[in-house]
Amino acid sequence: MEVGYPFFMQDAHQKQYSQYLNKYLSQERMFQGTKAIRWTPAINPNPSLLYTDSTDLGLIAINTVAGASYYGHQNVLMPLDDLFPNYQHQFLDVGWRKGVVGKNLFSVPQHVSIRLLFYRKDLLYKYFFKPPQTWDELEKQASTILSGEKNPVLNGFVFNFNPDVSFSMFLDYIWAQGVDLYENRPQWILNRQALETGLNQIKRFFTAGITPKAVLNYQYSDSFKSFLEGRSVFLHHWSDGLRLISDLPKEQQENFGWCLLPTQNIKVQSKSLIGGVNYAIPKNTNYPEAARTILKKIMEDDFQCWFAENLAAPFPGLKSVYLNRTVRQTRPYLDQAEFLLRHGKLLEECAYLHGDYLNWRSIGGQELSFLIEGNDSIQEVADRMEKRFAFLLPNPTYSGLAAQTIDYIQNHIEEPLKVTAIAQHLKVSPEHLIRLFKQQTQQTPLEYINETKMERAKILLKKSHLSIGEIAYRLGYKSRHHFSRLFHELVKNTPSKYRG
Repeated sequence: MEVGYPFFMQDAHQKQYSQYLNKYLSQERMFQGTKAIRWTPAINPNPSLLYTDSTDLGLIAINTVAGASYYGHQNVLMPLDDLFPNYQHQFLDVGWRKGVVGKNLFSVPQHVSIRLLFYRKDLLYKYFFKPPQTWDELEKQASTILSGEKNPVLNGFVFNFNPDVSFSMFLDYIWAQGVDLYENRPQWILNRQALETGLNQIKRFFTAGITPKAVLNYQYSDSFKSFLEGRSVFLHHWSDGLRLISDLPKEQQENFGWCLLPTQNIKVQSKSLIGGVNYAIPKNTNYPEAARTILKKIMEDDFQCWFAENLAAPFPGLKSVYLNRTVRQTRPYLDQAEFLLRHGKLLEECAYLHGDYLNWRSIGGQELSFLIEGNDSIQEVADRMEKRFAFLLPNPTYSGLAAQTIDYIQNHIEEPLKVTAIAQHLKVSPEHLIRLFKQQTQQTPLEYINETKMERAKILLKKSHLSIGEIAYRLGYKSRHHFSRLFHELVKNTPSKYRG
């Protein structure tokens, strides 16, 4: 049986991990001779072995952003709810949410990572700068330091921007504006101004000479290497860099710092992408019981604490690791986990990224490459992205009165909603509103209200600790009974059974 490695391990760490894993599992006869391999969907995004009748893959480590969710939707992973019945309390919130699809848990977090801004603390102090809070401020600081240092091998700002990762990184610049690429589900209104602002910001890094075009070909470790060797002032990358910095000699660690990603406007709180490695079991594995036992065991406190202390990952997915005194002394940056992760966002929960995220990544990567390497204007690239992304959106767009009605409902979904009140707000008669709304959406406004409220209820039931009565009140229902009856009618299940 084959067991996957977390992707970031180098050869020495692979051997250390394999030896400790085999030792840890040695008391189980069924695991004797288990073959540990490195297996990363980032190299092969659609592994054919997951779609065959059977495979020797027992445990896989999925590191592609939205990968666990995608394979869960494809029904090629084994549900893990019965293996981890208390997963909501056992793992970091953002970690287990990555692995939930519908009612089932399909993966559990080995670690969680968030994109951060790393900076040369020594150079910022030399020029009396504080860590930049906006992207404009970063650009000015980088230009000033490059001009002052006159070092031909020093770059101002680096990141890996190859087509496989550039779109997800670009979203950091959209979220830094306090908005998302598409909003107002389900008519999906594109934030065109935010799109152009993000494109312009990326373009300026290159035209201003603070970012080399070499980053278009960087792989995961290249930008880290450039930064840690002192060849760049700023780095936009995963919090895995905290581990790399903590492994440096003490005197070198002092040269580096990190902070949340800058924002577009000081009045807006930015968000950055949350990722990490999740463990999953192929549904077609030849060794289902062995794989389940291994996964259960390597998620135990002892193994995860050993891993965090010796091999590390930025933020362990298992909550109990944070209570281990030895681990906290070895990895002091764990104290920052709650604060940093609070400012992150999961790609899996961007509802407009419907179906295969790889299609969004492919289109986004192509267009961003054209932006940097071609002569197209910001507007031309934005036009193409808008047209190409439109085909990937999950629902048809609506216009006119229907779009206004949907917008109003979405913005007031946690309030009591009546069709008469919406019609009055839109200055039309209820009859006229119902007729035009049904022409475009094939349902009445009331049906849409109830369906939308139940979708919100399902999220609250699965991802919050609110009581059913509290959820009913939060969604604008006067009684738990009324809410439960409507939920059962539309979802074909009771709220308590859906939650349990």
